[in-house]
Amino acid sequence: MLGGIVRDADPPIVSVAAGDTVRWTVGDTTFPKARYLMAEIEHDWLAGRARAPGAAAFDADTYNESVLPIVEADRHLFVDGTETLAKGLSLRSLPGHTPGQTGLVLDSSGAQAFFTGDALHFPMQIPLWHWPVIFDHNPAQGCETRQQILEHCVEHDALLLPAHFPNPFGCRIRRRGDRFEADFGLA
Repeated sequence: MLGGIVRDADPPIVSVAAGDTVRWTVGDTTFPKARYLMAEIEHDWLAGRARAPGAAAFDADTYNESVLPIVEADRHLFVDGTETLAKGLSLRSLPGHTPGQTGLVLDSSGAQAFFTGDALHFPMQIPLWHWPVIFDHNPAQGCETRQQILEHCVEHDALLLPAHFPNPFGCRIRRRGDRFEADFGLA
């Protein structure tokens, strides 16, 4: 049954154009009927890295094998990170880790989940959101984006769901004075 769902899925969202998040599109067989949503600034950034003189093979291969075939087949839709995809499902621009990283907010009957891609990689980035991360494209912007995500989660009691957190994979965010803390109880 899952195979039928995957084959009919439309649209996948390319939240961040990094090798660990787009390499699954190789050969374009995972979602054969889908149009891929991707921030145009994210595409242009990765394309520029792939085409730069002396480009790292990983960057060139990531773009040429996983993104370019989708663009050339006109199976993409560029977004700016402000779109509402459906009732209760909206995109959020989350620059910093990459220039055009995009998150997704799911709102159902007032309960929210915030899928934040690579904006946060480790739970320790919740209290230490203001520490720059060396693998962010723009570390200062990454800090600002993390603060905005955490503020949003506190304000809306949204479930934070980053791409790389370990089990239980998400948490609620609580404010303690001027600090943010993770609540992994998920209740």
